[in-house]
Amino acid sequence: MIYVLLNFRKHLRAPAIIDPRSSGPHFSGWHRAPEGPIGPAATVAPTTWMATIGWQRAGGPLKVEEHPSTSHSPRPHPT
Repeated sequence: MIYVLLNFRKHLRAPAIIDPRSSGPHFSGWHRAPEGPIGPAATVAPTTWMATIGWQRAGGPLKVEEHPSTSHSPRPHPT
């Protein structure tokens, strides 16, 4: 989920924000919810196990400060 929603930060060295041109403003799994999205969602609700449950088991809510790793090390589990 970090790769999909925050990958622009890796390529643009952008600050810790949610890309307003992505589905990020409509994502409900942020640690701290951003201001409400402008307009209707341009996506549909997820239906796969990974997109509905799996990502939560892999570390819980996402933080805007996170960014995709350049290595293959896993995200630490919440304590």
